[in-house]
Amino acid sequence: METGKLKKMFIEAYTKEDHSGSPVDTFTLMFNPENYSRKYAVKYKASQGAGDIASPQNFESIEPETYDFTFILDGTGVAGPKVVVHEEVEHFLDVTGRNNGDIHRPHYLLLNWGTMLIKGVFKSADINFKLFSPDGKPLRAEIKASFAGAMEDARRVAEA
Repeated sequence: METGKLKKMFIEAYTKEDHSGSPVDTFTLMFNPENYSRKYAVKYKASQGAGDIASPQNFESIEPETYDFTFILDGTGVAGPKVVVHEEVEHFLDVTGRNNGDIHRPHYLLLNWGTMLIKGVFKSADINFKLFSPDGKPLRAEIKASFAGAMEDARRVAEA
């Protein structure tokens, strides 16, 4: 394994829940995220009667982990290859969040960056266009994307 070489984060799209076979598409980030957040949550159901001041918390489930990333796309060519920002945004959405008619849902995803490997699905993206050419074309975009960890049924049942 090479050390010292910059490894860019990439997202691979699969049509199978177990991520078998080859990815149908890949989105490679222009710049690695400065940071990301990981949320872990346990869901409880309170069973509280009328007039009670407290209640037991009955375990219900463990929520899928969520991951939030902020990606920058830069079409100025100053910090990397010159790209068409609008096309890169569309490619990101094609890979992550748009419906694939063959499987009737968005793709199953693998987010890969260094030692981080997340199997998951796309939840949402807020896209903020920040810099524009004189004719109004976006030159920079910030994508705040959220993904949920996912586990194929066979593994989920085995772990439960």
